[in-house]
Amino acid sequence: MEIFLNLAPQILLLYFVIVLGFIASKHLSLNKDGIAKLSIYILVPMVMFYGVMKTDISLTIVFLPLIVWSISTFSALIIFWLSRKLIPERTAANILALCAGTANSGYFGIPVAFMLFEPKLVGIYITTVLGMTLFQNSVGFYITAKGHHTAKESFLKVLKLPVIYAFLLAVILKYSGVDELPRLLVPFFENVKGCYIIIGMMIIGAGIADMEKIRFNLKFISFAFLGRFLVWPLLAFLFYRLDGLTFNLLNENYAKALVLAAIVPIAADTVAIATILKTHPEDMAGAVLLSCLFALFYVPFVASILLVN
Repeated sequence: MEIFLNLAPQILLLYFVIVLGFIASKHLSLNKDGIAKLSIYILVPMVMFYGVMKTDISLTIVFLPLIVWSISTFSALIIFWLSRKLIPERTAANILALCAGTANSGYFGIPVAFMLFEPKLVGIYITTVLGMTLFQNSVGFYITAKGHHTAKESFLKVLKLPVIYAFLLAVILKYSGVDELPRLLVPFFENVKGCYIIIGMMIIGAGIADMEKIRFNLKFISFAFLGRFLVWPLLAFLFYRLDGLTFNLLNENYAKALVLAAIVPIAADTVAIATILKTHPEDMAGAVLLSCLFALFYVPFVASILLVN
């Protein structure tokens, strides 16, 4: 209980920054798209590079994104199958499948990781959730768009993500014997980390402000929560247990990274994608908003039990 009470106020401060982003979007004409591009194309790759450089490189680290991609893909397929059977609106299954396979693992998860973990473990977490990005731009892209995009288009979309190259560059440097960054660069990357946390949380607030219509569809929200907070975590747990009985690739640190990836809220990007593809954006907005509110209590509760020694 004491750990929960210590963590909750720290996470509450992140929500204060979300509120600032909401206010800035409403009253200061905040250009959310421009800031999001700054984050995606500059800050995220730098945070990824710094995180991996602080991590002990192993074969498991290289395969972590593929492990998470597999968990996300199975989660999406399960929710797609269930929702097609139980929700009358057939197109709802497409966006719910995407929702099940991805999460707000970047803008929300990375700041929380910096708050909870030592630098080495933050690097493991960042590497882990790269798998969600790969899922969103491959299987998730296909399912949500219902095949409107070709394999070539999806592949090129992934290749345009600079975070991939930041990850590969850091891995190459580590394998080449460069274990640490020059001391001169460490304060710079620490400042970039702080900048990413503030901008990332403000983007969430600005994204909520951009939700023109919000509808709380109980059945839709139930499936969204089922995929994000039950199916994905359950599959991650089963994979971890199976690995423990066979290959023993995942140690305690990898397990902690998977736990954090499993408890962060629904990805805010799903609202934008649902809007573009006209697949229940109002319902998706309601699910995202409720998941953010739910995570305010759920994340520190689970973290205090499973993530903090």
